Amino acid sequence: MFHHNLESFAERVGLLVGLQSNGKVSQEQAFAEIRDLWKNLKESRSALLSDDD
Repeated sequence: MFHHNLESFAERVGLLVGLQSNGKVSQEQAFAEIRDLWKNLKESRSALLSDDD
């Protein structure tokens, strides 16, 4: 499950980088969205680790 979440994170970051590079979103907006994606990825990792206990 974490591998799937990691792949999704990488894909979405790539899309955001492309949007920012093409001027569709600001650098600040892209950074904020990537930060939120990272937070969600960390939370999913923590949830999966706590399920193992």
